[in-house]
Amino acid sequence: MQNSKTEQQNRPNDVWVTNPLPDVAQIIMGQSPPSSSYNKKGNGLPFFQGNKDFGIKYPKVTVYTNEPKKIAEKGDVLVSVRAPIGDVNMAAEKCCIGRGLASLRPNNRIDSIFLFYFAQVVKPLLEEKGQGSTFTGISKRAFEELEISYPEDIALQHIVAEKLENDINKISLSLKGIKKAKKLVQKFRQAIISAAITGRLTEEWREKNQQESTKKVVDDLKARRLSKATSTEKKKIETIYSYEEENNIADLPDEWELVALDKLCEGFQYGTSAKSNPEGKIPVLRMGNLQNGEIDWESLVYTSDPDEIEKYKLKTGNVLFNRTNSPELVGKTSIYRGEHEAIFAGYLIKINNFPELNSEYLNYCLNSQYARDFCYQVKTDGVSQSNINAQKLGKFEVPFCSLAEQEEIVRQVKFYFDIANQVEKQIERAELKVAKLTQAVLSKTFSSEQL
Repeated sequence: MQNSKTEQQNRPNDVWVTNPLPDVAQIIMGQSPPSSSYNKKGNGLPFFQGNKDFGIKYPKVTVYTNEPKKIAEKGDVLVSVRAPIGDVNMAAEKCCIGRGLASLRPNNRIDSIFLFYFAQVVKPLLEEKGQGSTFTGISKRAFEELEISYPEDIALQHIVAEKLENDINKISLSLKGIKKAKKLVQKFRQAIISAAITGRLTEEWREKNQQESTKKVVDDLKARRLSKATSTEKKKIETIYSYEEENNIADLPDEWELVALDKLCEGFQYGTSAKSNPEGKIPVLRMGNLQNGEIDWESLVYTSDPDEIEKYKLKTGNVLFNRTNSPELVGKTSIYRGEHEAIFAGYLIKINNFPELNSEYLNYCLNSQYARDFCYQVKTDGVSQSNINAQKLGKFEVPFCSLAEQEEIVRQVKFYFDIANQVEKQIERAELKVAKLTQAVLSKTFSSEQL
């Protein structure tokens, strides 16, 4: 009995109370110093303008100022007050805060880590208070209207904060594991494509199936094109087939050979340069609609111009190549499967390949690391964008095999990609559940259940 009394006496007071936020924390709205005072040499205090400077818990220092206007002290909770509203970090040291931030400075009634997690819970409430037409923001009043529930005993606040930190760190580790799993799925897809375009995926299939000579296929294509060409066109066709491939892939199967894309295509077509509209008869696919080899039917623009529709209308199986984009994204490729009627915009090239080159197989080829390396080598760099024109695209050397083997490759790749998609969906479901855990843990801690 004596031990029980002693235990009760030593236990922190677990009574929770609710008070206005200003009762436990000073609210300091940021103010930007003169831009002439900015420097990267470490002169003055670190300067944080908004949530773009935020890290996982502490901001990343990139700029200093020797003319600070509003100062946050070490341990202050930093909250984004301009779109997006409510993101939270903590000051690791004395710093200057700009107009995009507010600082919550805890007094002796509140633990700083406890306050840090409380600020994360009230993000939805702060977002609701956002005002402004160009961009949303909140004023000091938005913070003054908040109420905070907390244990009266600051020692218990510290215990609660430590438990929260431990729980959230575990959740963060789970999220890291999930992100790693997502990357592994992406690597798996690339490994499958690599095996596909080098013949390794269909080794067993070739042992059981006799192959048509790829050289004969290319020679027949040339002859067919020449038989239908005018004298001017014949000269161009002869030039195309006189090109000698550089053979950038070693150890291709004997039945395969590298063939320049323009030898396997009737031609290339640039998309429309006409202005599109938010509404219209059919969508105009742009570079943002090309995602991971597929057409993304979100964020569409439209046209109702009959001439444009007639000239640029896509057919099922058309492969679209993004000729202008950032250096990292130029060359991304997707296949149109006829889900909706559509035309394509000017930053895209439609590849008019002959039936001897399977469109699905071509799409895989152009989404391989081998193709990415090609694009990096041939791109022309501008100020902020890179470009690959149709002439350069035509010299992409396709790892070419018989049509029957291309079809078998497509069948096998789809099989493995279906597995990858199922795994990815499971990972995404797990990610969604884990992502909700942080808010659930925080909400429960600060809910009325504690009072």
